[in-house]
Amino acid sequence: MLTHSARIRTFATALAEVPNSAGLRNPYRSGHAVQNLMKFLSQHDPNTSARLLIGEAPGHRGAAVTGVPFTSLQVLTEPESDPWGAFGGHRGYREPPTRFGPYSRREATATMIWRSLSDLFGREPLPLTWNAVPFHPSHGDRRSNRSLRPAEIAIGHQWLEGFLELFPNSIPIAVGRSATRALDQLGIAHQAVRHPSRGGRDAFHAGLIQLSAGHGTRGARIAS
Repeated sequence: MLTHSARIRTFATALAEVPNSAGLRNPYRSGHAVQNLMKFLSQHDPNTSARLLIGEAPGHRGAAVTGVPFTSLQVLTEPESDPWGAFGGHRGYREPPTRFGPYSRREATATMIWRSLSDLFGREPLPLTWNAVPFHPSHGDRRSNRSLRPAEIAIGHQWLEGFLELFPNSIPIAVGRSATRALDQLGIAHQAVRHPSRGGRDAFHAGLIQLSAGHGTRGARIAS
């Protein structure tokens, strides 16, 4: 039987082999991104009931650069608050090679999310993060984002199911409608909160407060 570390490596290696498509770029084809993902996941105990935030897809200032969903380079290497001791330059997270050209170290959504997680769940196990689709949807430019098309959500199904198999005791929380749609399509019970972008910060934080108070249960939708 494979160890958990070996299963993470197998998952990440398979993900890194997926070719880019016309509408979706695979950030995990870059060595630094897949290494960062494995480093982040290796800090989690698969037997622990950690909260799992599932977003839509990698953003061009977030996981499309770092490889870790809902993080920016600042979160990975210079965190404002890290009660778990999971981040920081000493952890060995890697930055993009120079061929990436200029890139932002900050990303507003990542900062908001980890600030809320630190405030509300800092005494719980380190939360997990993933996306409904692990590939970056853009308008043809590496430094642009677009929403997933309905048909594209199904592309992420195998990777979402595979991720949940790695962490079977996790508590899925859909962040936004695309994540909710993906989990619904797979019949996976989950909680849900508003995405913090586009004016949703307060609703997102309020939804997490309800979850921290124990008012949310698997299958419950909060602050849609």
